[in-house]
Amino acid sequence: MKKILFITMVGIFAACNANAQSKKLGHINSQELVNLMPEAKAAQDSLQKFAGAVQGEYERMAGELKKLAEDFEANKGGMSEIIRQSKINELNDKQGRLNEFEKLGNQEVSKKEQELFKPISDRALKAIEDVAKEKGYQYVFDKARGGLLYAGETDDVLPFVKTKLGLK
Repeated sequence: MKKILFITMVGIFAACNANAQSKKLGHINSQELVNLMPEAKAAQDSLQKFAGAVQGEYERMAGELKKLAEDFEANKGGMSEIIRQSKINELNDKQGRLNEFEKLGNQEVSKKEQELFKPISDRALKAIEDVAKEKGYQYVFDKARGGLLYAGETDDVLPFVKTKLGLK
């Protein structure tokens, strides 16, 4: 009886060990993959054009502010107090609008980047998932971002851990 129990335990251990070893792990550099995709070049060009237009407008506005500040500095000695205060208010207002434009411009560039690259990233992720399934990978990790890109069906251990901790 002990011999049968021992053989059964060895068999279960061997089966569990074989099952654990059959889990294939893989990795990929998703950024390298996206960079190789032809549509990424077009998206990058479009993003650079958009960002360049935003930057150009920012520089134009900054140039206006600089010219206004230089004019103020050159002529403030001959200004009355009310004109000087009006020019200071105008400078402060333009500086505030420039700061707001910079903030909103950065947000718009980020939004445009998401808009352009999301379909490319989605296509790459779908291909990674398809290959993982075809090749039998249980997990595929991303070397570029350090995260998990694909996880095959696995058991959720939350109920077991809750039981272990006495949680409901």
